[in-house]
Amino acid sequence: MSYTAHPSTMQPADVRAHARQNQMVTTAGFADGYMQANLLAVPQDYAFDFLLFAQRNPKSCPIVGVLEAGQYSSELLAGGDIRTDIPGYRIFRDGELTDSVEDATEFWAEDMVTFLIGCSFTFESALQENGITLAHIEQGRNVSMYRTNIPTTPAGIFSGPLVVSMRPIPASQVADAVRITSRYPSVHGAPVHVGNPKDIGISDLSRPDFGDAVDIPEGHIPVFWACGVTPQAVVMNSKPRLAITHQPGKMLVTDARDVDYQVPKPGLRLRLQLPLQLLRPTARFGPIAWVSLVGFLYEWSCRKIWLTGPFTPQRDPTYGTKPQWGQGSRPAKPPQAR
Repeated sequence: MSYTAHPSTMQPADVRAHARQNQMVTTAGFADGYMQANLLAVPQDYAFDFLLFAQRNPKSCPIVGVLEAGQYSSELLAGGDIRTDIPGYRIFRDGELTDSVEDATEFWAEDMVTFLIGCSFTFESALQENGITLAHIEQGRNVSMYRTNIPTTPAGIFSGPLVVSMRPIPASQVADAVRITSRYPSVHGAPVHVGNPKDIGISDLSRPDFGDAVDIPEGHIPVFWACGVTPQAVVMNSKPRLAITHQPGKMLVTDARDVDYQVPKPGLRLRLQLPLQLLRPTARFGPIAWVSLVGFLYEWSCRKIWLTGPFTPQRDPTYGTKPQWGQGSRPAKPPQAR
């Protein structure tokens, strides 16, 4: 597929226009700097149950927007139409996948409530900017996604397994990947598992449940993030009479900037510079300096809250936990170079 501009530099409206014209294969690597979102639309009588489900499972279902019944656009896709501006849709009836289409208009009932859920494609540009290569982009493939043996917390009719996305990360950069992605809790945040896939119920990485198989380069370790395809596995398990989702890897590219979903905000670094300079032995402490220093200490004390999420229910088994590093408490050893 050819585009008038490099995919990474395209504007969200242009990506959505290509999607509307059925000219997209995946949105991975498109519109760097902008947030991408998963989709789930259900009839209104299921909406509260799913909202409660997402609130109990914020790691896999971080809601970034809700469109009420009869609403097809919002500030996240200015001038767009949620029924046509995603490259592909899946139609589920009673939990069974009945159709895969590029335009969902004819399937969209008037009482459908739409949930937009943060997607980990959003933080991929941040990983690349920090020198972390992403194998699925380099190989021109969709990201690999797998069902796990980790249960979600049920709500109403909805229950099912956690789905994860997998990215091979160089062993020496795994800690960097954890640190970088932990700043994006609204798009799944830090990984839920690092290392042996069998620990979370994945028997064969070459056979993903969703997306494409990705070759793992030598010296790389599989790293797993909670995934916004989880609602699709939950729909298959819970069997609502109708549900419309995106096709895995084919996301809504929104007009929201990814930096708006970072914690702490990028501007915080500037606010910290003044108090740090005041720690010099020659610094003079006036009233403004003391206020600035107190603010610095307060913000520093809140860092743990920013990185783990302050008001998150403890019912989510994957939220706020450290990544698992193989068996026991000792980190799994990286593959030996051959």
